[in-house]
Amino acid sequence: MLNFNFVTCMTTTDDKTTLLVDSHFHLHHISELEAVLQHANTQFKKATTNNNINTPWYGVLVLTDDAKSTGFSHIKYMISTAPERSLRRGNWELSNTDESSSVIAKNTSGQAIFICAGQHIVTREKLELLSILSDTRIPDGRPVYDTIKAVRQQGGLPVLSWSAGTWLGQKGKIVSNILEKATNEVIFIGDNSTRPKLWAVIPQFTVARQNNIPVLRGTYPLNIKNKKKLGGDFGFYVSGKFNPLKPAESLQAILTARDVEIKDYGKLNKLHHFIADQYAMRFSS
Repeated sequence: MLNFNFVTCMTTTDDKTTLLVDSHFHLHHISELEAVLQHANTQFKKATTNNNINTPWYGVLVLTDDAKSTGFSHIKYMISTAPERSLRRGNWELSNTDESSSVIAKNTSGQAIFICAGQHIVTREKLELLSILSDTRIPDGRPVYDTIKAVRQQGGLPVLSWSAGTWLGQKGKIVSNILEKATNEVIFIGDNSTRPKLWAVIPQFTVARQNNIPVLRGTYPLNIKNKKKLGGDFGFYVSGKFNPLKPAESLQAILTARDVEIKDYGKLNKLHHFIADQYAMRFSS
């Protein structure tokens, strides 16, 4: 496993940094923060080993708060009120970066994970849209085209997020139409680890590939009992010029570059786990 000097990396921009990104992450309770960082760090290290990543690397969790959650702003508030503006959780220390849309967590071994701001938005059509790498909040309930436009105007990257049942019927046609018309516009498709491996044929993914629209993976950890995924399990990795003082800005630049190469890591859900998860979400108290 590659280790590198944290202080040096924080003061330099590296053209060959690899970023392992979980683009759809939820922090269901602030008390889980230490466990999430520990778990994600383990998953990121596992991904570097499985994919033979030998360049300097960082893990990135994009915290996509919904309308009822304030995980990212809560972390920022705790940092701002902590002694010396540094928040400690176990062997992790969290502090601000040079941008409002990210914080950095480093452990006693010098390994760093960046937490970047995002939002999970529900449009008027009941489609799920992520705004990633921006801390600006956008209200639910707007038409999907207006919401996508608002995400771009507020400095975020819009990601149409797949989830079970949301891209079927008329809603699926709306998503396909957006993708077919997205020529020269910044938009992404979101895949996540709740999807069972057997659910392989998704028409909108085909449309996205035909129109060179990238797919961004994220864990999407569910808020159900006995959940095992806390973040970092399922994502993608990219390489490029990276400034650790402005991680969200750097990652945006990498993802919107014409020559970006996005590689996946992690496994899709097993069918029996998918069925159990769906049952738990609908019928468990």
